[in-house]
Amino acid sequence: MTQKKTLALASLVLTGAAAEASTDYGPAVWRPACAGKWYTSGNGHRFTVIHDMEGYYLSSIAYLNQCGVAASIHYAVNGKQDAASDAAAGEVSQCVRESYYAWHAGCWNSASFGTEHEGFASNPAWYTASLYSASASLQKHLCNDFSIGKDRNHVVGHNAKSVSGWPTYASSHFGIDPYCNTHTDPGPYWDWTGFMSLINGSDLDTRVHVFGRGGDGSCWIRSWYSSDGWHDWYSLGGSINGGPDAYSRNSDHVAVVVNSATEPGHIKQNVWTASGGWGGWSDLWTSGGGNMTSDPSSCARGTDNVHIFARGPAGDCMKRSWNATTGWAAWASEGGSITGAPDSCSKTGSHLYISVLSATDVGHIKGKTWDATTGWGGWVDIWTATGGNMDSAPSVVNRGTTKMHVFARKGGNIWIRTNTDGSGWDEWYSLGAPAGSTVIGDPDSYSRGSGHVAVVVRNQYNNCWKKTWTTNGGWDDWESIDAPTGGLTSSPGAVAR
Repeated sequence: MTQKKTLALASLVLTGAAAEASTDYGPAVWRPACAGKWYTSGNGHRFTVIHDMEGYYLSSIAYLNQCGVAASIHYAVNGKQDAASDAAAGEVSQCVRESYYAWHAGCWNSASFGTEHEGFASNPAWYTASLYSASASLQKHLCNDFSIGKDRNHVVGHNAKSVSGWPTYASSHFGIDPYCNTHTDPGPYWDWTGFMSLINGSDLDTRVHVFGRGGDGSCWIRSWYSSDGWHDWYSLGGSINGGPDAYSRNSDHVAVVVNSATEPGHIKQNVWTASGGWGGWSDLWTSGGGNMTSDPSSCARGTDNVHIFARGPAGDCMKRSWNATTGWAAWASEGGSITGAPDSCSKTGSHLYISVLSATDVGHIKGKTWDATTGWGGWVDIWTATGGNMDSAPSVVNRGTTKMHVFARKGGNIWIRTNTDGSGWDEWYSLGAPAGSTVIGDPDSYSRGSGHVAVVVRNQYNNCWKKTWTTNGGWDDWESIDAPTGGLTSSPGAVAR
């Protein structure tokens, strides 16, 4: 702990009921430290420090949050529910905002996050499965959000100076004095192997990313994490025409594609990786492809293939493909005569499907399938009298390996048609629109797995909305996910990672 004391003073004990939720990390309770007990600037959060309290959860938080104590902590985690009045095992409290630098580890403060854990270095009784699980989820959140490595150079104990090799690493990578701390917590009983396995284990912290053009003309993103809900919109820069689209090759990768406003017709992309963050905009234009005349669509086929689609200069559907071994191929035409942007999905590594709004049969949604055995088939019309003529370009998404959903706007409402392997297409039906709203522009859609699908739209007030289907709950109500600064000025794009 930042100050080694057993903290059991009754006058300092907090109660869990009085606190509100954290806005930085959804599972945490917000229990703020006395105002000003932090630095507002530092050298960037580059690693995270594991402390033990040498005391009990609620009384330790109360002690650290006092104005007269020259110490503070970002987060605290409970180990055991020691009494009926105690917080639940695994509860997390936040005391200092993530954008600030808490006073928890001396000269390391300006480069680190700090998390206190209930218990004592000499007694592992409070290092429970609930504590490890809750803290691992928290550390994963911090590492993901701040591009911190999930390894023992970046997730360290307050005693890290004693770990072979770390002082040299910390000096060269963090610019700190690794020896400015004398503490020994979390002590010899902390299960580092199990803890790091939880942090690096199968990523259940599924993410969704929604993109759109903001009022400033740049590309904006809003992300949802299964652990802590929606994060704020922020800008990725760029100057774009129309709406972005996105794809993800794996859980550590996402990319957004746009039609450039500064170089009209040039499709550009920005790629994020867990190790490198956002890499900046790169141009996919070639003289052979020419200037594209629609928003782009993108699709990952497995982990080693990517396909970018857009309406070409001649009004046809153009495609550019990337392979992990051979890189980018030339732009090529898939034919057709289309209005607006195509969309695409891939059910497996050997399947690809394109969906378009026809220019020759106005209002008709058509599709084209590729598989590894037979190659490309022809364009197939999925218009029906019940669905009628659609007024937007479509969105298509696979749900698992056996289903595809096509969404399109008719008037101010969203319609859906589903294809299931073995039984084909069902009938179009309407999902309506957000209450009091009219949908404008094109929808987009994403799926987090075989039991989930969601459609995202823009309404006439330039806000972004989504509607979600799950196996257990069916379709839920429309949910607002707000808008970038200046409003959502394009159709949205979305992807699950």
